[in-house]
Amino acid sequence: MLINKNKFIFFIAVSVILLISSYSQGSDISTVESSPKSAITSLNVYKRANCSCCNKWASYMRENGFQIKVHSLDNLSTIKARYNISQDLRSCHTSASTNGFVFEGHIPAKFIKQFLNNVPENASGLALPAMPLGTPGMEYGSRFNPYIIYLTHIKGIKSIYADVISKEEQL
Repeated sequence: MLINKNKFIFFIAVSVILLISSYSQGSDISTVESSPKSAITSLNVYKRANCSCCNKWASYMRENGFQIKVHSLDNLSTIKARYNISQDLRSCHTSASTNGFVFEGHIPAKFIKQFLNNVPENASGLALPAMPLGTPGMEYGSRFNPYIIYLTHIKGIKSIYADVISKEEQL
C-alpha cells in the first residue's frame, strides 16, 4: 500500500512539473497548440442519424487522411451549444478535433489541414454555415455555390478565413 501511495505522489509531482514547464516559456494558456504537420488528425463528427451528406463528408475526410469517428444523435443542439457554435454559423454537422478545435459544416479538408498547420492566435476553429452546393458531401452534378469559411475565435468573434468562389479552390 505504501509503494502505491509513493508511486501516486511521484506521478502527481512529475505531472505538475511538466505542466509548469510547458507554460514557463511564456505561452498563452488560451492558445491550443496545433498538431505536428505530419500527424494524422482525429475528428469526432456529430451528426443526425439519417443525414447522408454528413456520411459523404466523413468518407471524404477519411480519404484525405483524417481519422473519423461518427456520432449519430437525435438532437445536435447540445453539441452546438457545448462548442459555442452561434446560430449564424451552424450547419448539419459539427466536428471536434482531439486537440481541441471545432469545425462546423462541410469544410474541405484542404482548409482544415491549412488551419491545423498554422493555427491563428486565439482561434477555436472554422465554420462553413448552411450546406452550400458543391462542397464535400454536398456534390450535385457540376453545380457549385460560392461560400465563405469563417475563422472562429475563443472569445466568440468570427472573421473571414477563406472566400471560395470556384470548385477548383477546394482542391
